[in-house]
Amino acid sequence: MKEVVYLEDGKLWKETMVDEMASLHKNEAWDLVELSTRRKPISSKWVFKKKKNAEGEVEKYKARW
Repeated sequence: MKEVVYLEDGKLWKETMVDEMASLHKNEAWDLVELSTRRKPISSKWVFKKKKNAEGEVEKYKARW
């Protein structure tokens, strides 16, 4: 994730990530709970994609959690 923010279009990626997190919070996508000592946390990652139009120009930046 850190790598993408430092790219030349990093500001656009960061805005997209903020929008994704806001959407997850708005839709109450998860509940934050205390982790039992006998459990392991699940892992997660960001997936980044540039959506391009027919001419090959970047139309939209997409970030999914």
